[in-house]
Amino acid sequence: MDKKTEMRKILGSQTTDKSIHAQAIYEVLKQASTQEDRIELLEIALAEYSKVDKHDQVLSNKGINSEDWNEYNRKYTKMVSDFTRNAYFETKNLHDFTNEILRLIDFFKTEDEKSFCIATTIFTTNIIPYREIPGDPVRISEEEYKQLLLAHKDKSELILYLVKLPFFDWNEAASQVLQVVDEVDNKKLRVALLSLFMMSKIRSERE
Repeated sequence: MDKKTEMRKILGSQTTDKSIHAQAIYEVLKQASTQEDRIELLEIALAEYSKVDKHDQVLSNKGINSEDWNEYNRKYTKMVSDFTRNAYFETKNLHDFTNEILRLIDFFKTEDEKSFCIATTIFTTNIIPYREIPGDPVRISEEEYKQLLLAHKDKSELILYLVKLPFFDWNEAASQVLQVVDEVDNKKLRVALLSLFMMSKIRSERE
């Protein structure tokens, strides 16, 4: 079995312990002979996890014991999440992003720490960039995005107004944005408005 097929088989396993998944992924990465091979294999894990065929294969790895996992969680989760977020904003494509995640994995010394990093990046963090979602998502080009917002300035200006409001939490913000989006029938415009809110909010918090 080639390594790409093996990686997809690992991702499709119904094993519920994500540290077992992560250890198996790391075992495959260790066998790659070049950096490009490592990138190609990790790209599969990062981008295809949601769409691979599921099966009953049992992985033989032991996983990380709960005491070590809790210690790693306390020490490293915020760092891994912050690094993942920054890597997404500072890279232009999946290849470059994956290369950054490999640098993060290589930063850790022990195999259990590296496996924790993989588990947190792929399975646990709320930031899942480049993840391929099953189904038929609505896609718009950059030009379409600009034209839609210009043609519906009343909606786009309302979204920008919402960005500036001091919401109590993200749930309250999402509720207000949803009220605006629900008034729109055009699916591409709905995507454009949601994208406008997310990107504007992210920029405002980084300034």
